[in-house]
Amino acid sequence: MTILRILMFYLFLSAGNFSANGNNEPDFQHVDRFARQLKKSSTLDQTARQLTIQFETEVEKVRAIFVWITYNIGYDIHKVKDQQRRNNRTVITANSQAELDAYIKKMPRKMADNAFSSGKGVCEDYSNLFLFMCQSIGIEASYITGYGRSSADKLNKYPDRSNHVWNGVKINDTWYLLDATWSAGQVDMRTGKFTRDFTDGFFLADPVKFILTHFPDDPEWQLVGSPLDLDKFVTLPLGYPSLHDPEILDYYPKKGVISRENEIVKLVLQTEIPADQFELYINNRYHSTATEADENRVVFQLDVSRLKNAEITITRIGDVKVIPLISYLVD
Repeated sequence: MTILRILMFYLFLSAGNFSANGNNEPDFQHVDRFARQLKKSSTLDQTARQLTIQFETEVEKVRAIFVWITYNIGYDIHKVKDQQRRNNRTVITANSQAELDAYIKKMPRKMADNAFSSGKGVCEDYSNLFLFMCQSIGIEASYITGYGRSSADKLNKYPDRSNHVWNGVKINDTWYLLDATWSAGQVDMRTGKFTRDFTDGFFLADPVKFILTHFPDDPEWQLVGSPLDLDKFVTLPLGYPSLHDPEILDYYPKKGVISRENEIVKLVLQTEIPADQFELYINNRYHSTATEADENRVVFQLDVSRLKNAEITITRIGDVKVIPLISYLVD
């Protein structure tokens, strides 16, 4: 029997001791089941309390809120298209500076309430909803603006503006990063279709991997030892949610653009996952399996001398689809 595999790329718009991305990662199955079956109450505050009251640890409470949002809020494609038509401008009419300041101060909560009641929103709505649901149960969270990239054609290109919003959350006095919008599903702007397809790769994400897709306006929210500047960010490869699997420890090359002058290039994953689960794709077409492997490393060797402007992606084989992990661009 031949199993048909489809290469699916993600298209977006936009407790006690635990390891957010490591071998001691908690099992969230019971939390996820409860969060997905809970119906919303009359307010987001009441829903947040009902979601979390039975859980003892902060990480379980945060997980319940995160999963509930991704399960109950759909991406509002009409809203983002309207924003694009207006060039992301919002006109606010006020009779005084005080009136304007008061309106702006109330906007985040209003956006959260609207997303809660309508069941749809864009990244700023997802992020505000997560922010206020966490705050309502006494968990500190933040609203982070910046640049998000989700396709390899953005590699080595400078963003002209910030285009995305995500969250930070404080658990046991430590800050973590997450993105409910990009965890909720996939968006096809051409067809106007949102497909709910939960992934937890962007839940309490490893900052070193998160920076491959999310560049915050405030460098402190990179949560890495030495923050990267924009010049460094644009040279990084593109990481997909599945790269956040805790069994994928590292990758090489570290630069996202590969020169054809190198001719023979090795692409490496340091991983505990068997090598036969990985394949290499060029321009979304299957190319090869690993050329080398041992118990901690998977290697693809590739002649790039004739691959001008080619997109190279290391993938992992799923049951019915091939899941992208990391992409590079050949110059």
